Amino acid sequence: PRTIFLGRTISQSHLSISRMCQEKIWMFNERGELIISKVSPKGFEQISQAKLIDPTQGQLGQRGGVCWSHPAYAYKHIYARNDRELVCADLSAKD
Repeated sequence: PRTIFLGRTISQSHLSISRMCQEKIWMFNERGELIISKVSPKGFEQISQAKLIDPTQGQLGQRGGVCWSHPAYAYKHIYARNDRELVCADLSAKD
């Protein structure tokens, strides 16, 4: 493994890197947000951020709840869940 980037805090909440695709890194944080970014020796560049699902308090009642499950990707869609629901978002480009 090699270090690509060491720098500023990306998120004030915990996050996981869930996918690396075409020089982009897809991250999902405990607030239920999908963050798409690029990292390089020059730094971090956020491309997009979208709220997919609300965190719930079933796993952790502090911090307004959390969404700790990792998302799944299939056929240009992302699936995310919390303690109450499962959501599916279309990631394909729209014309």
